[in-house]
Amino acid sequence: MDMQYSTAEPCIEPPTKREIYDTIGKLKNNKSPGESNIVSELLKNEGESIKSEIWKMIKVIWETEEMPREWNTAILCPILKKGDILDPTNQTHPT
Repeated sequence: MDMQYSTAEPCIEPPTKREIYDTIGKLKNNKSPGESNIVSELLKNEGESIKSEIWKMIKVIWETEEMPREWNTAILCPILKKGDILDPTNQTHPT
């Protein structure tokens, strides 16, 4: 007997290669890199091989529903606004 199970979650297909390539192409230039020190210009201009590897990695993450632990790390850079530098409300924290 072949049983079929239903879940409350919709079945959403993983991103296509074209979607990943288009997203990489839309990355903004001249932005600070993250902890990996990879700048968007490198991803955009490196060519087919790096984009294909990124797509494969995203596909695995999509299917396993597990992100690399390192991706949970952010670099916080407080930027002081006008006013008292000791007042925490006078800071923003872009990541």
